[in-house]
Amino acid sequence: MSPRQRQLATCLGAALVILTPGLGVLRYGDDLGFLLPDPAHRPWFHFTSPHPHHLWYRPLEALVLLTLQATCGAATWPLHLLLALLHGGLVWAVWELAGELGLGRRGQWLAAGWLLVSQALPIALCSNDTVSQVASGLAGCGALLLAHHGLRDGRRGRLAASLACYALALWSKESGTGALAGLLLLAILHHRQRRRGLLLWVAAAAVTTTYLAVRARVSQLVPGLGSTGYDLACGPNVLRNAVQLWGVVLSPVSTVKLLPAVAAREWPWLLLGGGGALLTAGGAVVGWRRQPRLGGLLLLLATTQMLPMLLLNHVSELHVYNALPLIALLLGGGWVACLAGRRGRLAGGLLALLWLGQLGASWQKQRLMTANGRAAAALLAEVVPVMRALPPDGRLVLVQPLAARSRYSVYVLHDFDLLVHGQTGVKVLAARPDVTLHIVEPAAALGLADRPACRVLTWRAGRLQPWSQEPRATGE
Repeated sequence: MSPRQRQLATCLGAALVILTPGLGVLRYGDDLGFLLPDPAHRPWFHFTSPHPHHLWYRPLEALVLLTLQATCGAATWPLHLLLALLHGGLVWAVWELAGELGLGRRGQWLAAGWLLVSQALPIALCSNDTVSQVASGLAGCGALLLAHHGLRDGRRGRLAASLACYALALWSKESGTGALAGLLLLAILHHRQRRRGLLLWVAAAAVTTTYLAVRARVSQLVPGLGSTGYDLACGPNVLRNAVQLWGVVLSPVSTVKLLPAVAAREWPWLLLGGGGALLTAGGAVVGWRRQPRLGGLLLLLATTQMLPMLLLNHVSELHVYNALPLIALLLGGGWVACLAGRRGRLAGGLLALLWLGQLGASWQKQRLMTANGRAAAALLAEVVPVMRALPPDGRLVLVQPLAARSRYSVYVLHDFDLLVHGQTGVKVLAARPDVTLHIVEPAAALGLADRPACRVLTWRAGRLQPWSQEPRATGE
């Protein structure tokens, strides 16, 4: 086995080890919306037609998920194994690029390490509906890397491959448009090949126009200027989104604890999380003082990869995945200089603490997602038989328990929160497309129990129970 093969095997193995707690996450929430009754039927259908269960235009994701559903049934571990191996390949690519940028062997280890321990990984690699984000991030970074090599060496083949990767990023998810600004930046920086770089960018812009035209024709959801979560705006939301996306990468404190602490103004956690983020960023800034141009370029490229998401009214930590390889290079290259300085031992100890915080947060999130998947399976085991027993065109109303519930992203969910946005998938599992399924709060359930062919149930003591309007009967 050659050295490069050993390095690739090491990166793949490390990714599998770190993501092991999340390899068995079952479907819950909007994961269920990707289930179709006949997954082997026309897998290319979604390139030209809208998905029957959701509004997004994600044709490549639909192709992958339907193929896995047709071949592996309800099992989710093949998808997670595939995503873990793809991420391991990305770690190896970052290792190679760090060496090419002159960061040395220690810089390669650090860049790869940041990409492995980040707490931003679980939502992207352990969910069952995020193939689009992972493929978009991989292909977008591949487009930038191939464009850099092609412009540096004057090789047209790599420029053509860069354009193909960019198209793959777009048809995976609209967040791939961030690479377009990166391609323009590379075209400007490679001044000796500027004409060829600008031609590449014009071709990428044409691909973008084609994608947007097809998407507008097929998709039922086209973001525009507005105030809803997936609309675009240019105001305080940009700063808020930037803080949230950079925070999940830089802070060693789990966002499961940190963001609720922000709302509750729990200052010890805020100081620990904010101080850790400043330490992480400060180490990178200090390290890049000797090579500010390269550090600035990596920062600009990482920002362009996040650019489309920064304009949304609502973002998730999932959206930082596109920029994560470039951020790993930025942090790895900065901290390698700190380790080589006079206070290298102190820097090494601080770095170890930062990595332990990130890795602990990652494993915590993977365990929470695994628990959510198991809880959703228990719910489905009760809900599906009830749906099957309903009369034709029946109605099932699931009433949330009255107990106070805290929610956070895909990690902290309770009771019927685990099925929200996945009602269509529940109907597929029950083979009852005629049934209407509602998940409501208690106030919205008043009077529904008297309707014909309607069952109103709640979740109490680990079982579905008839819902009563009296608060005490609902477990308050």
